[in-house]
Amino acid sequence: MLAKYFILNAFERSRDRGMVLSFVTLGNYIVWALFAVFVLLVLEVQYSSVLVILGGFSVGFGFALKEVLENFISGIILLVGQQVRPGDEIEFDGIYAKVRAVSFRATVIETFDGSVITLPNTNVLSKDFRNWTRMGSRMRRDLHIGVAYDSDLKLVRQTLLDAAAALPSIYRQPVPEVYCSEFQESAIDFTLRVWVRTGAQVIVLSALREKVAELFEERGISIPFNQLDVRLVEVPPASPATCGEAGSDGN
Repeated sequence: MLAKYFILNAFERSRDRGMVLSFVTLGNYIVWALFAVFVLLVLEVQYSSVLVILGGFSVGFGFALKEVLENFISGIILLVGQQVRPGDEIEFDGIYAKVRAVSFRATVIETFDGSVITLPNTNVLSKDFRNWTRMGSRMRRDLHIGVAYDSDLKLVRQTLLDAAAALPSIYRQPVPEVYCSEFQESAIDFTLRVWVRTGAQVIVLSALREKVAELFEERGISIPFNQLDVRLVEVPPASPATCGEAGSDGN
C-alpha cells in the first residue's frame, strides 16, 4: 500500500496517470497471488493435495463462477490492452462518462450528472464505445444550422468561420471547416466542424451557437423556420334551379 501511494503521487499530474493506475491494479493482484503461493509453501501443502481439491471443486465452480471468470478474463484484457484507463473520458451506450476504476471484475464510470455506474467488464468489451482521451484530449464536434434560400452562401460560410475564430476555446489546429451539407424544404443546411477540449464540448457549443446567432443578426442572415401555407378556395353556392330539381326528385 505504501508503494502504491508513492507511485500515484509521483504520477499525479502525468498524462500517463491512467496507464499507471491500470498497472498498479494489475500489480496489486499479482502481489496477492504471490502471497498465496508463499503461504502454501510455508505451510508445506502438498501440490497433489491442492490439485485434488481444485479438481473436485472445478466443475461446481465452473458453473457458479462462469460470469465471474468471464469478467476476470475481460478485466485482464482491458488492463493489459489499455482500451480504457482510469481518467479516460468515454462514450458508452449513449452515456458520456469518466472512467474511475478498472478492476478484474468491473469498470466503474462516473457520468457528468454525478451518477456512478458499475459495468461488467464483459459488457465493456462486447459493446462499442468511444474513448475520447485515448489518443489525446481533443474531440470533433459538428454544428448544424440552416439558412434561407435567398442567403449569400459565401457570406454564410465566412460568418460561420468568423464565429469559430472568435472563440478561444476552439482549437486552431485542426482548422474549423464549413460544409454546405443538404438542401431542405425551407432551408439550406450548413455544417460547422470544430475541435474542442474533451469534456468542455457542451459549454463551447453553447457559446458557439450564441456567437453564430449574433453574427447572423448583424449581417442580415436569416434562419428560417418551418411554415405551413393554407390556401382558401371559395366554392360558389348552388343555384336555386339545382336546389329545386333536387327537391322535386325527392318528392
